[in-house]
Amino acid sequence: MSFLVVLIIISASCKKEKESITYPPAPPQVSVFGDREYFYGIPWQKDSSGYVMKLDPPRLTDTAINRGVKVYVAIYTDWSFFYQLPQTVSDPFLTDTINLTYNLIPGHVQVFAKTPVEIKWPSDISILYQ
Repeated sequence: MSFLVVLIIISASCKKEKESITYPPAPPQVSVFGDREYFYGIPWQKDSSGYVMKLDPPRLTDTAINRGVKVYVAIYTDWSFFYQLPQTVSDPFLTDTINLTYNLIPGHVQVFAKTPVEIKWPSDISILYQ
């Protein structure tokens, strides 16, 4: 019996805790067609005022912003219509509307969503440079 107890103690002390491995998020998939960039599968992040998607497109410079930039969002990745922002999206698959706005600064795009809907899926962003 004491041999069994010693064996259990040795076995328990030799076990390692499984380490939690976190991987950095995958960079967004990007397609460029002339004056338009498409970013696919961007996750929404919950913040204090709703949800936000953040991108760092290198083509978004002061000059590009001054010439004119339009931002579009496809609320469901890979299969929904791109809405020009700002926009209030009403969709039959949603239980309520989503108010979409955006903010541009050189090198950064932020898309904001205010809604009572819990957004757990990624969306797509398109940027049109004029």
